[in-house]
Amino acid sequence: MATAAGPGPSLAQWIRPGSVLPDLTAGSAAGLLDELADCVARSLPGVASAALRFGFAEREALGTTAVGGGFAIPHCRLAGARELALRVARHPAGVDFGALDGQPVQVFFAVVAATSSATAHLEALRAIARFVRQPGTLGRLLAAGGPEELAERLVAPPVKEPGAPRQAETADV
Repeated sequence: MATAAGPGPSLAQWIRPGSVLPDLTAGSAAGLLDELADCVARSLPGVASAALRFGFAEREALGTTAVGGGFAIPHCRLAGARELALRVARHPAGVDFGALDGQPVQVFFAVVAATSSATAHLEALRAIARFVRQPGTLGRLLAAGGPEELAERLVAPPVKEPGAPRQAETADV
């Protein structure tokens, strides 16, 4: 949780080796969720791809997780998950994911949490939302040369834009 002393959680606490997935290639939102579920399941022992597909699809049925600016945050809570897992994948060409701004989504932050970890789940979603609002984030992530460089850019301090006004640190949710 954020306090007056700090901006809250950052992605660094969830980015680990294996957090960056291979680039995605599916041409539709439904195909992308299937491909993403398969990739995430391979990186999480004990989590079935079918359960992830169902969890992601069930959440998307409530409304798109595309947050605009080329980003989406497919997420779900699963009984088989041991702890919160954050995985990041790119789709360099972009896919129509129903974003309100009409932009194709090129970077996906997949969040999988245990059914009992609502607080961690919400903290991760908040950290991702804060991260993607930083100016130039999409370009920096797409320009990363590979998984290691992408992981480094996910945990690097925000890049200050020349002449940009200082933003107040708020406890936005």
